[in-house]
Amino acid sequence: MTDMTRYRAPDENGEIQITVPTSVLQNAPRASYLLVERIYLWFGVPANQIPYVSGADLDRVVDVDTLRRGGNAAQPG
Repeated sequence: MTDMTRYRAPDENGEIQITVPTSVLQNAPRASYLLVERIYLWFGVPANQIPYVSGADLDRVVDVDTLRRGGNAAQPG
């Protein structure tokens, strides 16, 4: 047992529709973030709890470098 909040799917069909401007599709980290954000929000998880993200507000993206490192912080130089 943990003290973590459990988030449940709002319905059983698992169907989510996402509209993304074609201009965003040229930016894979941003398009990936929008997809992940939509899934998290569907489950009721606040966007500020999405891991492996960098940037703020409309510039939030999946942080590919952190994801490649398995979530570990960058090693000093």
